Amino acid sequence: MTKEQLNDCAETLLETVQETITDTIDFYLENNNYQFGENFETEEKQIEYTETVYEMIRQQLKEKI
Repeated sequence: MTKEQLNDCAETLLETVQETITDTIDFYLENNNYQFGENFETEEKQIEYTETVYEMIRQQLKEKI
């Protein structure tokens, strides 16, 4: 694979991971009876959880690499 193809591959994987994280957090928030679009607290929780999950993924990747 060329460098450009590797970059495209990495970008595609990152986009997929970001979507999956957002969808999964949304799912768990909805199951905990948070109503989206109705209050600021839900958005704040979503951002907080997203940042936490990203940090956890970074740590796990560091351990595996």
